[in-house]
Amino acid sequence: MDAEDGDGGPSFSPASTTEVAVKAAPWWRRRPLLSGCGTGRKAVRAASVAAAVLIAAVVLSYYARGDYDEMPSSLFTTTTATGAAPPEVAELATGGGGSGLPGLEDAPPSNSNLTGDQLLGGLLSAAFSWQSCRSRYEFAGYHKRKPPHKPSPYLVAKLRSHEALQKRCGPGTAPYDKALRQLKSGDGAAAADGDDDDCRYVVSIGYDRGLGNRVIAIVSAFLYAVLTERALLVAPYNGDVAALFCEPFPGTTWLLPGGRRFPLRRLRELDGKSRESLGTLLKSNAVSVDAGGNGTSSWSGRPPPYVYLHLDGSADYHDKLFYCDEQQRLLRGVPWLLMKTDSYLVPGLFLVPSLRGELERMFPEKDAVFHHLSRYLLHPANAVWHAITAYHRDHLAGAGHLVGIQIRVYHEETPPVSQVVLDQPSHEGLQRMGDTAHDMRALSEMYLLSTCDALLTTGFSTFGYVAQGLAGERPWLMPRRPVWDKEPATEVPEPPCARAASPEPCFHSPSYYDCAARRNYEDIGKAVPYIRRCEDVSWGIQLVNGSSHW
Repeated sequence: MDAEDGDGGPSFSPASTTEVAVKAAPWWRRRPLLSGCGTGRKAVRAASVAAAVLIAAVVLSYYARGDYDEMPSSLFTTTTATGAAPPEVAELATGGGGSGLPGLEDAPPSNSNLTGDQLLGGLLSAAFSWQSCRSRYEFAGYHKRKPPHKPSPYLVAKLRSHEALQKRCGPGTAPYDKALRQLKSGDGAAAADGDDDDCRYVVSIGYDRGLGNRVIAIVSAFLYAVLTERALLVAPYNGDVAALFCEPFPGTTWLLPGGRRFPLRRLRELDGKSRESLGTLLKSNAVSVDAGGNGTSSWSGRPPPYVYLHLDGSADYHDKLFYCDEQQRLLRGVPWLLMKTDSYLVPGLFLVPSLRGELERMFPEKDAVFHHLSRYLLHPANAVWHAITAYHRDHLAGAGHLVGIQIRVYHEETPPVSQVVLDQPSHEGLQRMGDTAHDMRALSEMYLLSTCDALLTTGFSTFGYVAQGLAGERPWLMPRRPVWDKEPATEVPEPPCARAASPEPCFHSPSYYDCAARRNYEDIGKAVPYIRRCEDVSWGIQLVNGSSHW
């Protein structure tokens, strides 16, 4: 639904499959999906255990009860290879059973009694009430069967420090009001040379992209804000952030106040040609390079009050100089940074030498960066969480093994045979930009997918990236044809899917420029051993554990 877009053997054997996303890929029409996935007989044997395979089709038409906003209700079909649902599953489908989640109670817990599991190993603060955001302390209960990725003590300390910064600098505070006055006056130098109490900001701009893209953009902006000691503010896209997510920081808001309260208008219209963009400024005389030959840059005059960072898929060479230490030093003196991206920038940040040391201390497990950041930052709002838990309780709880399948079609025209798949009652249909109810349903699907024990996702799909990152699971990845390939698919790839090297999202639009050497990397995997090219996007890069590279 996005705009762009256990380390053991295959595990598609037992009990429940959740299919979520939009459409079915046209090239898998010639083979059974599960039995064709994998490279050896083990996968086929595992998938052929008839009594254990449950096909569950999710239909997004759930209407929440009580005081919750409108959400889609679910039509759930369950079958096995013999055509009938196992008795225990049939009971669940008719409302029997229960949550199936030990330790997850209906009564609100006392914050003093929150467990380490509920706080995600210290990742979360206990400063919020349970009622304000139920997903914050309940989400961990849906991953009890997964081996936990423990956050490093250094990451935990950085998050507590950043929470204090957000509270001190957030909207409504004296430093924020001062920063607004300086922004209105156009005096960036006053902020850069101001008191120690002055605050600096990163504004993440939402725009016409799918929910998967917007989620990875917010996570990227947040990590950059932590690294550069800036407060994060999110400029919502049609009010979606407040409807989708709880506030992540205690005692403050992360939402950029709109209307006349913020002096910059039409943030969504900024692009690579805007005079305020870093790329444009670098091409103009606004920046001077030291003639001594050491390549250092400085502002030709007073630092600007804000700089726009154009970092989406259309970014050019000058825009991508953002990933150079030289430009990072230049940006330190700018009080407001406006960031627009539809990509997962995190692998690019690891390529910046001045940021790499902090990142390595924060994330000893390189393949768990998105896992930790998303579980810290993104908590579904109560209305969305109600839909997630109600569906899980009614249809997934108690299953021995859950397999999630996320399928996306990128081509408008599909072979006639594929229409059989497109006519299952288990897809949301076409992506609808700016439709908050549609995004609420999509977010529910991402989180339901993340509760599964194994995942099969579509390559190049940021929707799938979010689900696998939340789960912290290496997915089985279905390859996809390039968007520009207009010819109908006629053959099934061999193999039809492969185990991904990492649950980390792929960075689709990286810079391959080696800033220190002033030339492109000969082999980016040799520059940083835990960065490699992505399996699903040959030009993209991805974080992995270990030192393997292409």
